[in-house]
Amino acid sequence: MLGAYEAITLIRQPVTLLSGRSVRLADGRTVTGGKIIVATGASPWAPPIPGLAQAGYLDSAGAMALERLPASLIVIGASAVGLELAQMFARLGVRVTVLEALPRIVPAEDPAIGDALAGYLAAEGVHIHAGVTIERVERSDCYAVLFRSGARSGQATAEQLLVATGRRANTLGIGLDTVGVRLGQKVRSWSTSISRPGTLMCMARGT
Repeated sequence: MLGAYEAITLIRQPVTLLSGRSVRLADGRTVTGGKIIVATGASPWAPPIPGLAQAGYLDSAGAMALERLPASLIVIGASAVGLELAQMFARLGVRVTVLEALPRIVPAEDPAIGDALAGYLAAEGVHIHAGVTIERVERSDCYAVLFRSGARSGQATAEQLLVATGRRANTLGIGLDTVGVRLGQKVRSWSTSISRPGTLMCMARGT
């Protein structure tokens, strides 16, 4: 579709930022524009919990692609996506346990919203544990997530494990650090003079 526009030159190659207005293509060529837009999207992110990578887990897309309902499900992460899927599976008859590291669910929202949602979900049979520290994930016949809440130790077991702990920008290896862009909770942009007005580059990542 983009290639149909005369004003757009579409190049399908990995690139590395050289400055605030130029990039190096994988074939060695350099392309320069007045400004650069980084639109590489984001991917599901999982925290470095011991045993998690070895045990394997579902992300939101994998959970929606399941061909049959599990008997039980653990959801790590209680923001919007995690809770939406927790509620959906619970309403389909799955036993759902939600684990959240922060003191309350939907921590980005007003506390009253989180309290109300916790009550609604509990009424639908969803078991919620907030303010927990997840110590390890194990898997044999089923998943076992070992966690601690204060001085109390706990364990949640289920047939499937969903990790819904947010997304991270697909910026690894494109050279943001070389042009002074630091990544934190939000991307900090950089400014540069425009040497070629009217010329714009967009860096995107295909799926």
